[in-house]
Parts: sequence; structure tokens; C-alpha cells
Amino acid sequence: MRLVAASIGALALAGCVLPMGIPGMGAAGIATNPAEAQAAAAALQQAQMVGAAQATRPGDAAMDCPALQAEMMASMQDPKFKQAMASMGATAKDEQAKIDAAMAGKTGPGATPNPDAPLSMTANLTTMMPQIMRSQRLNELATAKKCAFLQGMTTN
Repeated sequence: MRLVAASIGALALAGCVLPMGIPGMGAAGIATNPAEAQAAAAALQQAQMVGAAQATRPGDAAMDCPALQAEMMASMQDPKFKQAMASMGATAKDEQAKIDAAMAGKTGPGATPNPDAPLSMTANLTTMMPQIMRSQRLNELATAKKCAFLQGMTTN
């Protein structure tokens, strides 16, 4: 169940990381190099389009709830997916600690957020995008079928 929640969290994250960033944070908002930021955003958008095109497969509508759950779980167990999630989590935790330190009035490297951190997270999302889009499709099917394994789960 926790892996299903993680997949839904990844889907929510995919929708939150796409914008070009926050004004004043790096030259392009998500990186100190605007060309790198634009290239990363374009790669992510392309991966999302390809992932969306490949997300629907023949026989999807005939899948029952156990089959939907099994495929979602298998996707979340993929070593590449797990590594990318761990990397993004570590980056987010490190950056949050720096922001917290800066807010507490501390200075120095431990209190200076890395403006390129979102760029590395975008690269991880690009890698994961086919699985994210497929999981989104499976989640839509499971929701429509009112699968029990989704009961009680929230994304907020």
C-alpha cells in the first residue's frame, strides 16, 4: 500500500515540478544556466508526451483490480524508479535543511540552497516519466473500477 501511495505522490510531484521555477532563484528559476534549464524542461516535456502516448495498452480495460494493483506495485519496485525517488528525496531533504538554516539566520554553505538542485530532480523525473504516466493510467482505471486497494488513500 505504501508503494501505491508513493506512486500517487510521484504523479502529484510530476505536476508540481514542471514550471520553470521561482523568480530570483537562479538565472532561469530552476538552474544557474538558462540553456540547461530550458533543455531539461524540454526533455521532461518530451518524456511526458512519449510516456502519455505509451501509457494506454491493449487490454487495459479488461484488467481487474488485482492485475492493476500488481502492475502498479511492480512498477514502483523497479530499481531505477526506486533509485530516482531516493535521489529526489535526498535532494529535497538537503535543500529543505538549507532553507530552514537560512530562515533561522544562519549563513554559509549549510544555509545556501543550490539553485541547480531542481535541475537534478527534473532529470530524475524525465527518467521516471514513462512509469509515472503508466501508473497514472493504471490509477485512473483502478479509480473507475473503485478498486479496494485505493480506498482510504489521499494525495494531499
